[in-house]
Amino acid sequence: MRRIYFTRVLAVLALIFAASCSGQVKPEKLEAEIKDVFRGADSVETTADITADYGSGVFSFSVRYTGSADMGAVEILAPESIAGITAEVTFPECYLEYDGLSLEAGTLTGDGLSPVQALPILLGQWTDGYAELGSFERLDGVDALALETRITEVSSQKTWFDAETLLPMRSEIYGDGRMVVVCEIESIQIS
Repeated sequence: MRRIYFTRVLAVLALIFAASCSGQVKPEKLEAEIKDVFRGADSVETTADITADYGSGVFSFSVRYTGSADMGAVEILAPESIAGITAEVTFPECYLEYDGLSLEAGTLTGDGLSPVQALPILLGQWTDGYAELGSFERLDGVDALALETRITEVSSQKTWFDAETLLPMRSEIYGDGRMVVVCEIESIQIS
């Protein structure tokens, strides 16, 4: 069961409720409200299950990200064999740290996207990305707003936001013409 925590969303929910009563909510309006929520955040803590497809193999793990779109820390929660490894994320570099050792994280795309960077990259897109496409869809029985943005010339992403809470539920990152990362958001706390 997904647990979602938030502090600054109540005012936005009131706006959505007022707009939805008229039956005329547009994707662009909700996109602007989502950006306002994330732009107003001092910090975001997100837990997600991530699946990364390197082409030669698919790897799944769970992480917790704490920080902003510019910098923060990723902690590996699962699998147990690598749980506790952390990554200090700053852009454009990303390094895994464990017992004082530091290793560069592996890349998935020609522009250097690493799965460890997925959550902060997504956070940056939710804050400042320009949606090339926005539509209403159902995801796992929930009404959702799907927004697609371009990350770089070779990378893009699509995120489904719960249309009621405006919080992200799932993201897919595409690179070099194929899906390389899937993020299932388990929890998110915005402060």
